[in-house]
Amino acid sequence: MRVLIYGFYALLLLTVSVKAEQAVFGDYVVHYAAIPTVAIPEEMAKKYQIMQGAHYGLLNVSVFQTAKEGADKAVFANISATMREANGKEQEILLRLVQETGISYVGVFPFREGASLTFTLMVDPNLQGTVQQITFSQSFFSD
Repeated sequence: MRVLIYGFYALLLLTVSVKAEQAVFGDYVVHYAAIPTVAIPEEMAKKYQIMQGAHYGLLNVSVFQTAKEGADKAVFANISATMREANGKEQEILLRLVQETGISYVGVFPFREGASLTFTLMVDPNLQGTVQQITFSQSFFSD
């Protein structure tokens, strides 16, 4: 399956060493990554108004509709995101649309050094009313 990445997501991958993940739901591929904001170049953070700090992370989500021929197409989606700490404390991550040459949804969240966080994404690709859940865990370190 071909997956082409556009916009903010591509820029993020080019400028930062990111462990990106993906989930496939029918004709849609959801790309997602969570990284410490200190890993983002300062110019990029300023351009996209991303708060940087040793204990802040960035969640980035992009949704693509797969194409039988040609490039996959970035699509709009309804996305909600939460993160849960090991102690059970849960927090919503407010996502905002970044649209330049593609479509990405980004949100900043706080973390404690060495924290293992579990993220839950509720994704409605292409605003069709079919919500898919993605859950992933990741540990965070500021350096």
